[in-house]
Amino acid sequence: MNIKTICGKYPKLLDYGSIQKLLSLDKPIVTIAMLSYRRPKSLLKSLKQLLNSGIPLNLCLNVQGQEELSNKIKSNIETLTSKFYTCRLSYSDGNLGSGIPRHRVIEKSLTFDTPYIMTTDDDMMWPKYSIAAQISVLESLHQYGAIGSVCLPNYPMCYRDGNKTSQLVITEQFTEAEMMGSATTIYRRDVFDTCEYDKGYTIGLGDFDLCRQMLKNWKLGIINIPELNSLNDWDADAKSYIKERYNQPTIMKSRERFLKKWGFQG
Repeated sequence: MNIKTICGKYPKLLDYGSIQKLLSLDKPIVTIAMLSYRRPKSLLKSLKQLLNSGIPLNLCLNVQGQEELSNKIKSNIETLTSKFYTCRLSYSDGNLGSGIPRHRVIEKSLTFDTPYIMTTDDDMMWPKYSIAAQISVLESLHQYGAIGSVCLPNYPMCYRDGNKTSQLVITEQFTEAEMMGSATTIYRRDVFDTCEYDKGYTIGLGDFDLCRQMLKNWKLGIINIPELNSLNDWDADAKSYIKERYNQPTIMKSRERFLKKWGFQG
């Protein structure tokens, strides 16, 4: 289905003229801040999908677990990343789910000085035009600092419910949120003038912490357009990744940090 037809199905949210302007750009207005960890095959698929987004993109990519990468995989990564408008590619060792790499990749992406920053991971797949559509929505909603997109099969959007976090089931085309993950989120560059990704967390709670900071000055929203929703390739997770990423003692330390900072359990 072409983008004009999709816009016709969702006229209250998507503006075809706005998206067409974005698709005609010859320079990026968004920089992708991307992490990869022990999913090299999935990373290569993700990079190909980004290159087919329909708009020029800058890429800031950190590939973790470099000690496990073959020379062939590195060569394939470097071939694809060279096709982005501008790319800053770095490698690092494994890190037990630390939030430090996310912090670093965001900081590096900000040096591109584009008006938008998109955070994502190597297990994400995007339909063509989805990023342009998401930016278009963000450009039309000036009070919103960030817009996320629903991700299938199950993207854990969260919001505050009393003193706990609860999963927000997305059924509308657009939903306001209080907290959301970063895998499909596009932020205004201006957000990072007053907010910073806290590297003291594991990835996940660091995303929620950033959202809590943003709510002081901005609103957050999530779009749900079935033809443009992303796909999370959960099958790409290696057992070693799951063991490190969901290490219980590490996660509990992050939750304690979140509780101390925001007054409720993450």
